[in-house]
Amino acid sequence: MVVIGSSEMKAMTEFLVETIEMFYSEAEAQIQFLETAALTICQETKDRIFLLEAEGMTG
Repeated sequence: MVVIGSSEMKAMTEFLVETIEMFYSEAEAQIQFLETAALTICQETKDRIFLLEAEGMTG
């Protein structure tokens, strides 16, 4: 059986926390990107519908 000292446990815990924070930060950035993309797509769709309605091309 391997015994791990408190300094090793602290170092491993700090590494895990830093890793989790890094992945969380990256996930937040990706979510922000996707939200922006979704809003852009929605606005472009609204604009296209408006133009089609203005041209009388919708029912």
